[in-house]
Amino acid sequence: LVFACIVSNAFSAHYNAPAFYDELQAPEAIDSTSNVQAKVRRFGTVTSTAFALVGILLIAITLSGLETFGTAAQPFILNNYASVDPLAVVARIGLLLCVLFEFPLLERCFRETTGSLFKSLVGFDPSISTKPVSVFACVA
Repeated sequence: LVFACIVSNAFSAHYNAPAFYDELQAPEAIDSTSNVQAKVRRFGTVTSTAFALVGILLIAITLSGLETFGTAAQPFILNNYASVDPLAVVARIGLLLCVLFEFPLLERCFRETTGSLFKSLVGFDPSISTKPVSVFACVA
C-alpha cells in the first residue's frame, strides 16, 4: 500500500504531458514541419533529462536509506528515524508539501476537461475553466 501511494505520487503528472508539450516553446525553424520536429525533439530532450535526473536522485536516496538501515529498513524510510530527529521532521514536512502542491497538477486536467464538457453540452466558453471561480469550485 505504501509503495502504491509513492508510485501514485511519482507519476501523477503523466496525463498533463500534452499540456506541457503545448506550452513548450519551439526553437526557431525554417518551416512549420521542421518546427514541429524541433519541438518534438526538444520535448523528448526535456522529458528524458527530467526522468534521468529524478531516477538518479531516487537511486541515491534509496541507496542511502539501505546503507543506513540495511535489511531492517521499513518500506517508508522516514519511519526508521526518530520522530524528534530534526532532519527527519524537515523531510516529513517536505513530503507533505510535495503532496500538497501536487494537487494543482491533478486538478488542472479535471478542470480543463470539465470546461470542454460544458462547452459541448451547454455551450459555455471553455476559457471559463481558467477563471478563479472555476478553480475555486474544482478545488472545493
